[in-house]
Amino acid sequence: MDISGRFFRMIALFAGIASCLFNAAWGAGFTIDFDHLPTLGATAGNQAFADANGGSNTFQGVTFAANFRVAGDQYRIGGSPPNPPFGVPHSGHYFLNNGNTPNNDLIISTGSVLTAAWFGRNEYYGYGGGASSVTVTAFGGAGDLASITLNLPDTFPYTGNLPPPDNNIGNGLPDPMVRMDTSSFLGLVGITGYRINRFDSNPYNGNWVADDFTFADSVAIAEPDTPLLLAAGLLALLSGVGRRMRGRLLHRRVR
Repeated sequence: MDISGRFFRMIALFAGIASCLFNAAWGAGFTIDFDHLPTLGATAGNQAFADANGGSNTFQGVTFAANFRVAGDQYRIGGSPPNPPFGVPHSGHYFLNNGNTPNNDLIISTGSVLTAAWFGRNEYYGYGGGASSVTVTAFGGAGDLASITLNLPDTFPYTGNLPPPDNNIGNGLPDPMVRMDTSSFLGLVGITGYRINRFDSNPYNGNWVADDFTFADSVAIAEPDTPLLLAAGLLALLSGVGRRMRGRLLHRRVR
């Protein structure tokens, strides 16, 4: 094979390797939607995360504190209509919630980087909807690294009770979830987990619901210079091939 054939084959090889490694460095990720836990109960229930996950608090390498619970879209405080649903999932039929007391400072342990999550207000008997904001803090061995706060809209506020015979039930409804963009966490180093807090302005505003936690693989994104190193190697290869080609041309001219 002549030198030009080897030259173009090497270019194609390096380009293919660089492309694959670049995708691995920035494209790896997964979403926990809470609809694929192995031992989910009925959609009318609200169970501990471990009970929904075969007795374990760890799913796909992410460990949820024991306070977390998983509810279905038919779960209602009070059991049945006209009591409103407790929450509305962003996708599927199940969603995460912060359970009962203590329901602040809930910890998610993982080395993966949280890039997005969905949060919403919930409902208790229709009387005012859940936490008005949630804060997610990324932390590591050195302490807190960064925090993001998301205000949760009250789309269906309580304005009064239902007509008799349901006049002991409020008319508020749970609210659709909104997206929290945590992609800025990708710039952090040494993440070991996340802490979720909420702001509650009255006894009915202590809880929140959440869904579709999206993570990126921290091992993959920890080496963003790999494509640059490959590019440098390719340039070095091109330079060496160019020198060899010039040397052969000069040799032919001398002869």
